[in-house]
Amino acid sequence: MKKMVFIWILCSFFPFKVGAGSKPAHEALLKVNPTQLFVKEDRDLVFEAKVPVEKKQNVNLAEINSTTQIVKFHWAMNDEGILGDLKKGDGIFSRKVEFKEKRPQTLMFGIYFGNDVPAKIEDKTRTAEVSIIQRPNFIELVKQTFSKIM
Repeated sequence: MKKMVFIWILCSFFPFKVGAGSKPAHEALLKVNPTQLFVKEDRDLVFEAKVPVEKKQNVNLAEINSTTQIVKFHWAMNDEGILGDLKKGDGIFSRKVEFKEKRPQTLMFGIYFGNDVPAKIEDKTRTAEVSIIQRPNFIELVKQTFSKIM
């Protein structure tokens, strides 16, 4: 009984979490940087994908629509240290793509493996979004600044 009371007191003063430090169950496989662009701005987007060992052949990036169907543009991703890949052989496939959009919208991208293009990308961890927004004018910037101060 004394041992149980001691453990209870110990746990009360030093709380711990079971499984602390473990990876989240649904870590994003595809990431993009930056995630926000301004209209009519030329920018490079860098896409990175952590790829499972068994799927390291033919990793492809595609633009998709809101229902995750592949709509246009396909780019091969690589782990060779070129075309936006930061480090050769690190297991992270990358691709740098230049964008310039004319109107505000949300662009969606997804990755697939192999040479056969799927109709849809079902796994949400294989998708990423980029928001295209209007550049705020000077008056909007001043209003935002004052709203934070007041």
